[in-house]
Amino acid sequence: MSRQISTEVSAQVLHYEPSGPPVSFELVVYNDSPQFATFQLELSAAGADNQPQQEWYRIAPSVSSKLPSGDRARFTVEIYSIPPIPGGFTGTMNLTVRVFSMELRDEDRQVLRLVIAGSGILSPKLTMPTRQFKVYPDSQLELSLDVYNPNPQSADIAVAIDGIPASWFPDGAEKRLHLRAGETANSVFLCRIPAPVKAASQVYGFTVEAAQPSALPAQLQGGLTVLPKGFVEFHYVPLRQQMPSRPGRWRNPRDSVSSYEIACLNQSNLAQEITVDVFYQNPREERRRQLAEADHAELMTTFKAAESGAESESEAGADTVLFPPPKNALVIQPNPAQVGVGDRQKLQLEVYRRLPWLGWPRRQRLLVQAKADSELELRQHQQVLELDIFPVLPFWLQLLVSLAGLLLVGLTWWLLTHQGHSGPVNSLQLSGRADEAVSASDDQTLRLWQVRGRKLSPEAVLYKGDKAIRVVRYRPVDNNWVWAGFENGDIQGWNLLNQQQFFYSYRQDDRVFDLALSRDARSLFSGHGSGLVLQWDISPANLSATRSEPDRGFEVDFAVQSLALVGPREDHLRSPDAITSWFCLT
Repeated sequence: MSRQISTEVSAQVLHYEPSGPPVSFELVVYNDSPQFATFQLELSAAGADNQPQQEWYRIAPSVSSKLPSGDRARFTVEIYSIPPIPGGFTGTMNLTVRVFSMELRDEDRQVLRLVIAGSGILSPKLTMPTRQFKVYPDSQLELSLDVYNPNPQSADIAVAIDGIPASWFPDGAEKRLHLRAGETANSVFLCRIPAPVKAASQVYGFTVEAAQPSALPAQLQGGLTVLPKGFVEFHYVPLRQQMPSRPGRWRNPRDSVSSYEIACLNQSNLAQEITVDVFYQNPREERRRQLAEADHAELMTTFKAAESGAESESEAGADTVLFPPPKNALVIQPNPAQVGVGDRQKLQLEVYRRLPWLGWPRRQRLLVQAKADSELELRQHQQVLELDIFPVLPFWLQLLVSLAGLLLVGLTWWLLTHQGHSGPVNSLQLSGRADEAVSASDDQTLRLWQVRGRKLSPEAVLYKGDKAIRVVRYRPVDNNWVWAGFENGDIQGWNLLNQQQFFYSYRQDDRVFDLALSRDARSLFSGHGSGLVLQWDISPANLSATRSEPDRGFEVDFAVQSLALVGPREDHLRSPDAITSWFCLT
């Protein structure tokens, strides 16, 4: 039977340096069969533990394409490690290349020589009962391993662990052993895991290496998993804030931002993503804030949608426009925040509000809740912050304005309701046309009134002094004069046209009870409490500014409470206090 597969190899002898680069050779396979076929290669070493998986060489391609009869395929074989021979190997070994096809019942073999440089000393052997460990910070464990010397002579072997921080090994991460021929020694490495902030939660892949002079080192791979442990602590500064920051003076209503600092201290061994939520404890305030933020979000969405339809990219781009926060918003930056192991991150809580113009200071409470993306302990993750909100107009100014307003209203009310006398009215007389009146009172004022229907409207205060007025009378002619009698006995007259005044006084402390004027306005009669009746000449020719002596006078045995001129010519003076008493003036 003729052969269906033939091969050609590019080299018969290969030289490999364990610490050097890989070596390679090419192999060409010919399809000498009359049918299509695919071809594969296998490589084996004499004396090696040949496993199915390729651990010391690579073949490209792993399988050839289907070749027609007479066609060929080219394979590249690369050797990058020493074949797995127990105890190691140096020198020359035979390699066998086997070429076969699944479609053909035939194969071909090529034998090569591989020269491995070295001293001939075998590498030590390492074994570990456990290669994977799980520990918490602030704990310790022992890494136990066995080292075997396969050589026929004693050996000095250095065992070291790499991949785990050297500071975690209080006795060092390297040990030196002296082993006799064929001896096995147990070596224990004490590993102390530090506090959480110095031992990040992760898998620490480590390598245990046993090195011997003039031999290849032996290595083992393992993993140390540090489990999560620790806590995240929060601090808030200040716990109480006021808005605005300097109340008690006139301020801009836009000055309505207050800030709190939230400090996050990660005392765990796991990097944390911190998310902070904040809201008003007052449901009405919280609802108002949510509505304001919703309106703000809708405005931004509308703006971005409008910009997406812009024709020019230079005109679009919402990032170039800075939107102010809503007037009632709680903003935290950054949120979420990334906090590394042992790090301290500061978050800024800014409270935006529209200040009221009026009112009193009000206190709002903010509930802050912090969350992390792990199950570790959170300390002080909930906190109530207080915010004192002051109105635009300081409260003391509002009180002052309110007090001034009340005083003004009170004064206005008093003026409207107390435009008349504040004491008993002793005398009132209407003018001849009944469109004007004059009144005298114990409140020491003499007032002039306008008669409007059934009401009196104040017109002027003729006198305001320090003595009560008992009686007041108009001058009968033209009513352009007013005469008044006082509690202390004085008599005073006023010219309503030119404000000229006249002052008569005869006897002090002899009150004037009544006045009577003649029809021709030339004589003035006064009745006094002592019983004295006086006549004064007030004709223009005899009128003087001040007088202390009357023209006539007589005295009766009773107080003259009232006077009246009677008779056809008014030539008799009568006092109704004594009906039988008449006095002749002629």
